[in-house]
Amino acid sequence: MRLSIRVPVLISLLVAVLPIPAGAVSSNLVISQIYIGTGDSDSKPHNQYLELFNRGTLTVNLQGYTVQYAQEGLNTWQTFPLSGSISPGQYYLIRASSTFGTGNLPQPDLTISLTFPLTIGKFALVNDTAALDTS
Repeated sequence: MRLSIRVPVLISLLVAVLPIPAGAVSSNLVISQIYIGTGDSDSKPHNQYLELFNRGTLTVNLQGYTVQYAQEGLNTWQTFPLSGSISPGQYYLIRASSTFGTGNLPQPDLTISLTFPLTIGKFALVNDTAALDTS
């Protein structure tokens, strides 16, 4: 009986005194949705879009973040700097310049000059302003 009480107390004390490295903190910012559209229905959104979501418990400052895009088979990435912040449990809507259906999107947080291809491409959410190098 004594051993079963001592083990949890010892573990609790060790956890309480161990420092947590700053790099271990994660913002939990993710790309939650990408809509490329097909243009075959009026009920579909008018614009292509990409949506970010903060699944963490802290507000994320987007200064220094970029959304990046590269066509399939190419290593040249286009960068789109982000601004503002995303509160926990909130979304950030990025509207592309392309047009398809007639359905309106909510007011976007950012509009970018890009038409998402209807084939294969690559998107990345990067905590850096430099373009990715995937060569």
